[in-house]
Amino acid sequence: MKLYNNLKEYVERLLSVLRNEAIEILSKIPNEDPTISVGPRIRKLYFETLQVLILGCFNASIVMCGLLLEALLKELLRIKKDSIEEDIKFYDSINLCRKKGYITKPEKKWIHGVRKNVRDLYQHSQVRKIVGNVSYSGKWINFKNPADLLETIKRIQSGQDTSNLDVKIEDVIKTNDEIPELGDIAKGQLDKKRALPLFLEVNNFLKEIVKRHFEKKN
Repeated sequence: MKLYNNLKEYVERLLSVLRNEAIEILSKIPNEDPTISVGPRIRKLYFETLQVLILGCFNASIVMCGLLLEALLKELLRIKKDSIEEDIKFYDSINLCRKKGYITKPEKKWIHGVRKNVRDLYQHSQVRKIVGNVSYSGKWINFKNPADLLETIKRIQSGQDTSNLDVKIEDVIKTNDEIPELGDIAKGQLDKKRALPLFLEVNNFLKEIVKRHFEKKN
């Protein structure tokens, strides 16, 4: 199956949808650049994270928030001229930054929370741990003729009678244990709720770290 028939029309339709979402998301983000005083690596990661967020790529944005935090702490250790290897683990960089007094105790606790409960789970695609146990109510339709299935769905959605169709309809509740794909649906909904608040938290932390350690003092 083709992704599109007319490339130009497909892109225009896609951009039309994304434009409205981008405006809505950007209106909730402070209109300022917190990366003025940091190096190109952090600036690039910051704006990539922002861009995937405003494009509605919420899973990608959440993963990028974790990468941004990790890169920021490594950059902080670098400019402070602490002797570290580039492959230092995120866990160790958090603890070292706290030990050196570069971050506060509450900041350490928050970053470890993001690392353990968000970054690691998303980076390794551990859907079940992310969403837990979820269930959805719906209709279970037993049918013989595919045409009857399509007509049944149409009538259910419009509230019409289905008694004259050769189908059997049951009200059911299904969990992600029974249908794993329900976990993916739940995760998509969770990602949309989680992405912007997480970005705002990371944005505030970045702004504070830049002010505290990167900006030149008079």
